Amino acid sequence: MGLWIAFVDLIYTSLLGLAMLFGGNMGLAIGVLSLSFRLALLPLTLRMAYRSFCYAFADNFKAIKYLRLDTPDVSGQALLDKIKTYLAAGLPSMFGFPVYEFMHAPANAHVAYPAPKSKYYGGHAIVAAGYDDNLEISPNEKAAMPGSRTSTSPKASLWIGGH
Repeated sequence: MGLWIAFVDLIYTSLLGLAMLFGGNMGLAIGVLSLSFRLALLPLTLRMAYRSFCYAFADNFKAIKYLRLDTPDVSGQALLDKIKTYLAAGLPSMFGFPVYEFMHAPANAHVAYPAPKSKYYGGHAIVAAGYDDNLEISPNEKAAMPGSRTSTSPKASLWIGGH
């Protein structure tokens, strides 16, 4: 149980660090992210005190405005084009998506479509900072990932990693 609490605390403080990054204070965010790894080794009482500090400090870095790109009137391809336009202009996009069993040990950094009976684990948030229209994933490559479907377009619209 203690290890699980340490893991949850580590993820939590890392997310707060990322929120501070979007608030414009990159040096502080990097410090918080690196410190969170060290805090996972501290006793629970000290971690709880640090968590309270993070809540209080994060109040200084809230989003003032945001722009929703996935309005109900936008089709899938139009939305993808809109996201690419903003990325090309230097404006990153944030996404949330469900996490299924095959995400815990991916063979590569590609995100496969879940099979109908894939086990749901929770959610994940990512930031897109760029794209590559030349990256293609063959149906066989998707089939190699557990729980994935092969009847998808070979053109990739999302991958995670820096390759």
